[in-house]
Amino acid sequence: MNIQQLRYFCSVMNAGSFSGAAREANVTVQAVSKAIGELEAELGEPLFVRRSKGAVPTAFGLELSRYAQQALEAFDKVGDMFEARRTDAVKAGDTFRVLLAVPFFSNHRIVCAGLERFLSKQLGTKVSFGLCMGYEAVPQLLSGDLDALITIGEYSNPLCDSVRVGTLPVGVFLSSKHPLRKKKLVTMSDLAPYPVCHAEGSTISTRRS
Repeated sequence: MNIQQLRYFCSVMNAGSFSGAAREANVTVQAVSKAIGELEAELGEPLFVRRSKGAVPTAFGLELSRYAQQALEAFDKVGDMFEARRTDAVKAGDTFRVLLAVPFFSNHRIVCAGLERFLSKQLGTKVSFGLCMGYEAVPQLLSGDLDALITIGEYSNPLCDSVRVGTLPVGVFLSSKHPLRKKKLVTMSDLAPYPVCHAEGSTISTRRS
């Protein structure tokens, strides 16, 4: 049993169907069905009666739902506490603050913590890494509360210049005071004085807004 299985289970309970739970979690119906099936196999009893128009919880499913919801709330409180401590550490120390503009996904806190450790080691400085929506990060970038915003996919904002990395639609936004923002073409030689991670042989170009 894992926390994601319980999260899908509670989603099915609330939505009344596997498809509704899948929409809520932004995953496929097959992913939800597989997780519930594995949970039922481990517990040895069915949790839902599958019907053409939804899923009805069994008596065992109703009993489990009370404990599952409590477990999720406790788990989320632990995550919130960790996030609050991480935020306080960022405010207290000299930290390079990075946000990735993508929707939140399952276990994103674990992924961000791993990236923080990797980037901190590679860059030789403490890094804070999190997720956000682009429109949420741009004001932080412009106010100086954020050091870098990384986007995946096409993204543009009239308030920022985007540094596009290679041929993939991945961009890095720089603050208005950064010396590289004045250049129309940024090469790896230009990046040499800065602690960055990159693939050899790449060229980075900028698009002016």
